[in-house]
Amino acid sequence: MADNPVTMANAQRKIAHNSEDRSNPLDQLRQGWPRDAFGQPLLMFSYSTADVVPTVQYGNASVGPATVTAFVPDGPDEHVLEEMRRIRELAKKIVSEDREILQNEMKARAAAGLPTR
Repeated sequence: MADNPVTMANAQRKIAHNSEDRSNPLDQLRQGWPRDAFGQPLLMFSYSTADVVPTVQYGNASVGPATVTAFVPDGPDEHVLEEMRRIRELAKKIVSEDREILQNEMKARAAAGLPTR
């Protein structure tokens, strides 16, 4: 049985297409990933937090979520853990500030006799 040129061309196109699809997605990601001064990829840490603030009887308001993402050079575990703590504390501080603003707004509305809902 002779090879069919149309079938062979389709097979070659399919192989070429599949080889393009098989490019490593990590390689694509690494090309745009932030790097340190030595060209090493940075570690990415992300921390999200949110809070529920009681506003009136049976009423709550949500604050957040606040997400902080940072890229940190790889290093000793103590350094990496300290950066993770710093990122976590920053996200908590953001939510805490928003919570305080919301609570002050609710107090001001109640003092002015305005509805707090």
